[in-house]
Amino acid sequence: MPNPEFVNQDELLNSILHISPRVNWDTLKLNELEAFILSRATGILTVREIIEQTSVDIKQALSIINDYLVKGILLIEKKQHLERSDFSLSGLKRAEQKVMLKKIQEIKSFENFEIKFPFGELSEYHFPKILMFAIYSKLSGKIEVESDGKMRIIGFDNGMVCEIKNLPIILEECLGRIMLQKGEITYEQYQESLKLMARSHKRQGEILIQMKAATEKSIENALRLQAEVKLTDLFGWENGEYRIKPNVKVNKSFTGGVDIVATIYSGVKEKSSLERVRREIKGVQLLNYEFTNPTIFEHLKKIVKGADSAIINYLEKNKSGNINELLTDKSALAYMMVYILLLLGIIRVKR
Repeated sequence: MPNPEFVNQDELLNSILHISPRVNWDTLKLNELEAFILSRATGILTVREIIEQTSVDIKQALSIINDYLVKGILLIEKKQHLERSDFSLSGLKRAEQKVMLKKIQEIKSFENFEIKFPFGELSEYHFPKILMFAIYSKLSGKIEVESDGKMRIIGFDNGMVCEIKNLPIILEECLGRIMLQKGEITYEQYQESLKLMARSHKRQGEILIQMKAATEKSIENALRLQAEVKLTDLFGWENGEYRIKPNVKVNKSFTGGVDIVATIYSGVKEKSSLERVRREIKGVQLLNYEFTNPTIFEHLKKIVKGADSAIINYLEKNKSGNINELLTDKSALAYMMVYILLLLGIIRVKR
C-alpha cells in the first residue's frame, strides 16, 4: 500500500472525492470506511467527512484513501501538490481524461449512479437514467437528445423539468393538439390558432390566450402535460446521442416540474422495449435489495394499473429480499416493474 503521507494531510482532508464509474465492485473487500465511501457513490464528499462519520482512525483512513486514489477507485476533483511523483494525481487526471473518451460503463446500482461525462450514446446509457441523473444532481441547464435527424432539448431548473422543445416540430405533440385531445379547446379554435401562428410567428399558447380560448393556468398545465408526453416518447429512443449542458440559460414554460413518477411508469411501460429493460437490469438480478423510498412508493401505488399491483403488494409486505424473487415468473410485466422500482430508487441494490 502506498505511503499515506505522499499527499499533504490537510489538503487531502478537504479534498472533494467521488467514485470512479470504472470500479469493479465484486473485487473489493470492504471494511467500515470502504463500505461508507461506496455507499455514497451518488454524492460528493470530503475525506474529513468520511473520517468523521466512521470509527476508522485518520492514519488508516488516509492510507486506504491514498490507495484508492492510486488505483483509480476514487477520483479527486481538484489537483493537489504531491510530495512524491510516483503516484501523481495529475497523472491520474490524465488517465481519467482518456477514459472520458470511451463509452460510459454501466455500474450495478441504479440509484447510486453518476454520469460523469457530459455526452454519450443512448445505446450505452438509456434515457430514463439520464433523466434521473438530472433530478438527483439538481441540474440547471439543458440536455439535448438527438436521433435519426430529430432533436429534443429539455430544460431543467434545479433538477426540475421546465421546458422541452422538438426540432423539427412534431404536429402530434404540439400544444394545441394536446389541448384539443383533452377537450380544452374546440377544433375550430385549434385551426384558427394554427392560422394565426403562421402569420404572427407567436407561440400557440400565447395565441390561444389572446383568442380567449384558454387561460394562462390552462396553458401552463397543458405545457406540463406536453412535456410529459415528449419525455415518455424518449424512453423508446434506442440509438442516438445525448449532451448535458449545465449552467446554460433556459426558458421556463411552466413551474413545479413534471410528475416524474408517472413519466417513468408510462415511459417504461409504453415505450421501452423488453429487450432493453432486460439488458439494463441484467447486472442486478442476483443481488439483494432494500426498500428505501416510501414517499415515492406511495405515489407510485396510486398510479400502477392492473397486474402491476402484484409486485407492489409483494414489496409492501417484504420491503427487502432478492431481486430474483420479484422476477419469479420472468414475465415482461415483472421486468418492467423492477426496472421502474430501481430507476425511482424505491428499491436499492445492497452492495
